[in-house]
Amino acid sequence: MDDDDAAASPLFTYLRTQLPALLERAVFEGWKVAVPKASSLRGAAISQALVESHLLRQTAIRDEWKTANGRTVVVVKDSGSGRVRLMTGRGFPVQGNSVDVLAEDLWYGPSSDQGLQLVSISDTLEKDSLSTLNSFATTSLDSDLPQKLMLHNGKKPEPEPIAEGKTYEELQWCADDKKCVKYIESLAGSGEPLMKLEKKLVEFSNTYVFARNYEEETAQKLRSFATQFAQETGGPYSDAAYKAALCHTINILESKIWSSLKDLYSSEDMKARSAMMDKVQTRCSGIGVSEDFLDVDFSEPLKEFKALGETKSPPMKLVCLQRIHKKTIDAICKGRKQAAVTVFGSTASKSNKVIGMDELLPLFIYVVCQSEIPDFVTTFTFIKHFSYDLGASQSGEFLTTLIESVVQNLVSL
Repeated sequence: MDDDDAAASPLFTYLRTQLPALLERAVFEGWKVAVPKASSLRGAAISQALVESHLLRQTAIRDEWKTANGRTVVVVKDSGSGRVRLMTGRGFPVQGNSVDVLAEDLWYGPSSDQGLQLVSISDTLEKDSLSTLNSFATTSLDSDLPQKLMLHNGKKPEPEPIAEGKTYEELQWCADDKKCVKYIESLAGSGEPLMKLEKKLVEFSNTYVFARNYEEETAQKLRSFATQFAQETGGPYSDAAYKAALCHTINILESKIWSSLKDLYSSEDMKARSAMMDKVQTRCSGIGVSEDFLDVDFSEPLKEFKALGETKSPPMKLVCLQRIHKKTIDAICKGRKQAAVTVFGSTASKSNKVIGMDELLPLFIYVVCQSEIPDFVTTFTFIKHFSYDLGASQSGEFLTTLIESVVQNLVSL
């Protein structure tokens, strides 16, 4: 089955036509759909529950994915053939089985050699001529994508609860630890797991020493605390419980983590700040910014740097960084008379001029330099390792690559 066949799958058709809000979130967050063989679905009643069972989003644990209804799936890739198999994990009647389908009311025993096909929802939409989403490729950089995606009849779908009735409320409590704890306490069976988590955090704070080049290892240790908490609550393991526990963890340790990273990256921050000042004085000559863009008004993205500096929570810092990214692109588009911006390279059409990665990178360097942010390297390191969803989607991966390139440019001089 190739991507074109995947678009014709009853599961994908139902998702596209009957669950627009769920589709909207899945595209925005870079989910994948596990498409079963046609024979596995023959005679099955396609429903929302069946579709949610086959929608997968990546967790913080390598090779572990979550279905939209809270079950764990382990992705196993054969190094020789490159074939991907899905193994049942927590939440399934039998764990460790390779499966053709992920729905309890269908057969979930050991699969044939064909197995499930793991397909990117956004990639399939691009190839699907019946897609209700327009120009996905040219809007994938937009951090406000859910607000931009529209149905063919021009009406925007209402938000739809996803798995346990949660939508985007993580952003409401990740910066406020009181709200975070209040949410955690609302989870069934969270009392004892929360006490265990906070005990571990006290021990961690008293004994753990941050070291350079071990940032990801440190972050993974904290993710394991959050994972264990989510697994020990009364309900099924959920991403919301995991994210809440991770936010609570980072909120408690924020001062220690930030001060440690500041010490580790002080020399890089000084180099970056010096490079910013030099580039501002020379109007960023030598980095590839076309003179056509020097008169673009970047005041809106520059305003967001103040919020980036004032916000302490890594997830909220990520939101600020995404806003800076989006408003930079908006400013470019406005300055170039509604040019389209895409990560897929520069192309031109009769209707507009498309700005590709080669042009976007120097422009983003230009904006960062104008901000003269004093701890840009530390800030990005903090976000990269200790936020819960950077890189979890196509736009997240691109943003990571973009900022890493900016950092490299500033500190390598």
